[in-house]
Amino acid sequence: MMRRAMTALLILGLSAGVMVGAAGGASAYPPGKHLTVAADPHEVSVGRQVNAIAKHVQPGCSITFTLGSQSVTVPATGRHAVAKLTAPTAKGKYTLTATTTGCTSTEQAFTRIQVTKRGNDHGH
Repeated sequence: MMRRAMTALLILGLSAGVMVGAAGGASAYPPGKHLTVAADPHEVSVGRQVNAIAKHVQPGCSITFTLGSQSVTVPATGRHAVAKLTAPTAKGKYTLTATTTGCTSTEQAFTRIQVTKRGNDHGH
């Protein structure tokens, strides 16, 4: 009898812990569904606009996009987030980073952007 009571209390306590834990923010990423980020265009002239697109964003999360020294945080709409960034003023290869905020776990994704001088600088 005592053993049944202890088992019942243990199950009740575990159930309550799971429910409290689930209420604390956006869910963690399930296997195979990681945050991704893309840049449009992935090659851009200095000082021009770049669209940063994050996909597979968990509900309730926001995304902080970082390109060079510029960062912007936007809330997710559905399962994605989009922001407009300005390409750095020096040509070169840069990393665009998307980082989740306001989630139970932090997820990051990266992509590369080529910043060129204005016009065509492909060796012509």
